[in-house]
Amino acid sequence: MGGVLTRFRTPLLWLAGFGFFTALTLVWLIACYEAAFGPVADAGAAKSDARAGQEMASYFLGADFPYRMSLPILFLGFVVFYLVFRLLFRASANAKLVRIQFWMTSFGSALILGPIVGLRLFGLPPRGVDDERLFAICNVASSIGYVIVWLGTLVVVFVVFDALRRRHRAIESASET
Repeated sequence: MGGVLTRFRTPLLWLAGFGFFTALTLVWLIACYEAAFGPVADAGAAKSDARAGQEMASYFLGADFPYRMSLPILFLGFVVFYLVFRLLFRASANAKLVRIQFWMTSFGSALILGPIVGLRLFGLPPRGVDDERLFAICNVASSIGYVIVWLGTLVVVFVVFDALRRRHRAIESASET
């Protein structure tokens, strides 16, 4: 029974990441929906500011949602990949490399989702000069996050090559004896 648990430890790690980032994306979605279609928060706010906030929230709902939801799908893809890894390559994945890949992908995903979710939850700043700087900072953080996720995804190549290399060594050592 203990062997079964070790085989599923890697996919469970990725499944936990899928659950976390799905929940974070849903919180972001609810915050955007409330901002776009909920009642205006400040009755004393100017109509143009309220309309601009609703337009920005509508943008986040319509245009940004597919990018945000693709991150949990990436985690789900790795769940499936590591479930069939042993069948595909006839070798086990290096657990250390898989954990490195998981944490790189998780950290990068948090950088992608975090600033935008924070903006939506704590409210967009009032229209003015600070908007551009704050959005630029969030954009830079998200861009860095995408690079880290991309690098974490490239670690899969090293995981596959390492598994194939270890399998080749095992075959060679078995044929020598």
